[in-house]
Amino acid sequence: MKRILISALVLVVASFAGPATDALANPEGMPDAFIKRLGGGDHYHGFDKINVTGRNQRARDRISEGGAASFKIKLRNLGKSIDDISVNGCDGTHKFGVRYSEPSGNAVTAAVKNGNYTIQDVPEDMNIDALFVGIVAKSAAGPGDKINCKIRFISDNQPGVSDVVRAFVKVV
Repeated sequence: MKRILISALVLVVASFAGPATDALANPEGMPDAFIKRLGGGDHYHGFDKINVTGRNQRARDRISEGGAASFKIKLRNLGKSIDDISVNGCDGTHKFGVRYSEPSGNAVTAAVKNGNYTIQDVPEDMNIDALFVGIVAKSAAGPGDKINCKIRFISDNQPGVSDVVRAFVKVV
């Protein structure tokens, strides 16, 4: 009975390790996004960490009522060819406003929130400035209120492969 269970377990594990592992080992596209809070000497969070939850890829800030926080996101393509990377970012809430802009200062908020924003021709293994994120506490936000804003970067070469970073802001 033990041999049958072990064999079945090995078969199940092997079936899950097939194509997905191959796709990640030799990807056409694999975005790696990393984020930091602007000001205060913060470092980037998420470098070489690729997941769809944003785990260990979160930059945090604490702001006063009516205050604002700013974040910078860098991106690199770990794929084996130039890739266009689509971006889908969180929307604001009735307590927090969220804005997105390109490094040039061009506002791209609506496109990012709708998942219609693309960073074109991201070269392999080169860090580029991707986006700035601004989060402001609206008048309805008070001490203890928070927002956990997830921003997803999706490979156009390999749409099943993405990376998520998070901007976390709390009113104190």
